[in-house]
Amino acid sequence: MLKSKINKLFLIFGVILFSLVGVVGCSNQTVNSTYISTNFEEDTVEINHFYTLQEAYNMLLLSIEDLEKIASYHNNGKQDNDNLNLAVINEIKKIAAYNFQNDEFNPVLNAKAEDFSITKYYGTYNNIIVFMINNPYFEFPTEDLEIIENIAGIDFYYSSNDRILVFVNT
Repeated sequence: MLKSKINKLFLIFGVILFSLVGVVGCSNQTVNSTYISTNFEEDTVEINHFYTLQEAYNMLLLSIEDLEKIASYHNNGKQDNDNLNLAVINEIKKIAAYNFQNDEFNPVLNAKAEDFSITKYYGTYNNIIVFMINNPYFEFPTEDLEIIENIAGIDFYYSSNDRILVFVNT
């Protein structure tokens, strides 16, 4: 009887240990990417994701000088004069579609990369691409909003729900 209880305890301990190893071992995530399987390709592909300006600053991806330059562009309605590479644009659009398809609260299952376009490009800072992208699945209010976002003492003024996003180009 005692031997049976000990065997059951070892079995339970083994299952718990196996589960923990499985969870930790399957967490294949780095600072800027997540490994997922998408409907864009049959194999597992690496899909980078976007960060907010605040997240990028907190992770030391952008400096205060970078934020000041981005704010100058954004708050004055300007963009960086350089153009993004078409492959990078397509990657960003693919990620946007994936994010909408897999949104936890309001998934858009029919989201497609070609539905998106980069509306503003604020420059590349050490492989960190800063941009705004349209949201074709959201109805915007009829009046302009007056939203101020402060990051590291720098104000970013928004008149819509769109926000500046950051993409780590690896």
